[in-house]
Amino acid sequence: MLCIRRVFLFGVALSIFLATGDLASSSVETESPYWIVIDGGSTGSRLHIFEFTDNRVERRGSSRANFPLSAFGRTGEDLLKPLNATKVAEHLLPTFVFAAEKIPQQYHASTPVYYQATAGMRLLDETEQEAVYNALYQGLMESPDFVFSNLQRENIATLSGEAEGFYGAVAANYLQGTIDVDLNFIATDAAPVGALDMGGSSTQIVFLPSLSPASSTPDNYWRSCVSDDLMTHEPILIEAALQDCHKAQSNELPSRLNGPDFFATSYLSYGVDQFRERLYTLWVNEHMENIKSNECGSGVVENPCSFPGYSIEWMGHTLKGTGDAGKCIEQVKRLIPHPHQPDHDHKLGTHVGGVEHPQVQGKFLAMSLYFFTLDSLRVLSGHEALELSWPSPSIAELYDALPGLCSREWHTDLSINGKHEFTSNEVLPHRCLESVYLVTLLRDGFGFSMDSRDITFTFLVDGNEVEWGLGMVLSLHAAQHARHEMEQEDDSNSTHRRVTIPKVGQYLWEFLTENFLS
Repeated sequence: MLCIRRVFLFGVALSIFLATGDLASSSVETESPYWIVIDGGSTGSRLHIFEFTDNRVERRGSSRANFPLSAFGRTGEDLLKPLNATKVAEHLLPTFVFAAEKIPQQYHASTPVYYQATAGMRLLDETEQEAVYNALYQGLMESPDFVFSNLQRENIATLSGEAEGFYGAVAANYLQGTIDVDLNFIATDAAPVGALDMGGSSTQIVFLPSLSPASSTPDNYWRSCVSDDLMTHEPILIEAALQDCHKAQSNELPSRLNGPDFFATSYLSYGVDQFRERLYTLWVNEHMENIKSNECGSGVVENPCSFPGYSIEWMGHTLKGTGDAGKCIEQVKRLIPHPHQPDHDHKLGTHVGGVEHPQVQGKFLAMSLYFFTLDSLRVLSGHEALELSWPSPSIAELYDALPGLCSREWHTDLSINGKHEFTSNEVLPHRCLESVYLVTLLRDGFGFSMDSRDITFTFLVDGNEVEWGLGMVLSLHAAQHARHEMEQEDDSNSTHRRVTIPKVGQYLWEFLTENFLS
């Protein structure tokens, strides 16, 4: 009898299971218990060390390089010049020195290493991405200070937005105690939480749009969809098994992964930095059009999304802060339904970035800038109801707190008294716009109701940071474990029909046995 355990995100785990043949060369017991994942973000790279022990995974430390890998991307005439591999790699070497001090020496040569770049590198041409990755790999492998010889070139890659969202959901559900280290549901009636992630260049949402009785078991929750660009390591033959999936094409904005049971989307141009730049550019362009029409005007543009007294130069114009949260909300709404068509007639609450989404349902964990930004709203707005309800406020409480933050005068007040644990001096001037954008996106983009308390804004769960790197290493480890169990099956069972595969759902397992294992 075929034994299939309930699984979480079986598509993610299986795609890795099929694509990581290099993990199969030795058994789980002889592999290093440590894993290194580097999150190559748009503002820098962050190295994470994880250790698997006693059926748990623990973070053993993190180190950051405050320089984005995407900055090495060439444009124009520079494309004719070769990249300096030593220079590309040297900014990351201190993080690997840190890792070498944390990981025992006997594991240096066998510890898996993955560098996965996110939105910053996605903005580069694919050819240039590969050139930068080749230079990084060459520079690391040639450096005498780099001791992790198990690094594979194919493990330096751009992480798709969908995968980033999936891995965030894996991490959230693991830390919530919904799944175990092998991605199995801990309780038979467990309902997975959705995930909201926000960065500088992109944002992701992952959730179950239907919680009907027909899909009320974990097997049915995740029997949906995965595309071959979910994995960056090598192509896999998986979409044939899931013909109900929509595979995002390169000309779509944004790319998406959308099945009948599961919804995951990454919006490449909807991170806080990209959204701010797009909004500022819209204002300046409209101001210039008004000047042409009226044959008069100045180079000053009112900015309701910045604090009174704060000004910034943009495209040769001065954006002067007025701190009007209500007007800022109206301006932000203009760009939520579609990134390049202001005031698009899509109904608010149903579209983000030109993509229609199903109604949000279930509980969510909101991480990264969702937490950092809206925690600053809690601290700096002085809004009592938000303070009392944190970390699961209603959308209405978040909205009501916005004027208290945005109206604070910059020079005499906020620049002096605006202290917040997770807000640097460089970021503080943008917290009004960021707060307005995130709250408006939740309500008028994703459609959360004003009285909803379904979102928990979190940075740590039981002392562990919620981020996609944890979800990735859990998925890779589970795939390795699944492959090991296959290899240990009794050879007398030549048909392989009775093998126990803990990470594969019934639907996809039947496809595999019919096409590859018979």
